[in-house]
Amino acid sequence: MWTTFFPDLLVTVIGAVLGSVLTVFIAATTYFVQRRRNDIGAIRSLVDDLHHRRALAVGTPRLIADASSLPDYLRANLSVIDMRDRIREARSRIRPQSSLQPELSMMIRACNRYLELSSDDPSRYWFDLDQLRAGLRESIVLLAAKNGAIEPKEPGAGAF
Repeated sequence: MWTTFFPDLLVTVIGAVLGSVLTVFIAATTYFVQRRRNDIGAIRSLVDDLHHRRALAVGTPRLIADASSLPDYLRANLSVIDMRDRIREARSRIRPQSSLQPELSMMIRACNRYLELSSDDPSRYWFDLDQLRAGLRESIVLLAAKNGAIEPKEPGAGAF
């Protein structure tokens, strides 16, 4: 009985340690894979939302006299504010150290730039929307280049 005690004890301890280490490894791997999927899901949802934004479906830009008094100007500004909020939400949903964070910050800056420019000269707000769309497109292309699971959809192209 005592002749096999220590070898049996050694096998039991090794099995328990290896089992614990394997369990921790599987849990950590699952956590990181799920976290990455959540990041990609947040970005995909944002790209789809921007793709269907009517405010970004500007035809040929032109000057609009007295635009600040038009309901379309107000709707466009409210839509851009909502876009900026959704970009912030997506940015908060992904890991702070994610390589996708800089592009989301660029997108927020593009929205802020539009809001500043359009308030300075409302008659040019279509030009400013076109510039915003181009900036968002550039950021989306960079996001897609960093992660092949993100499809680079044109902002506003799916609105109609």
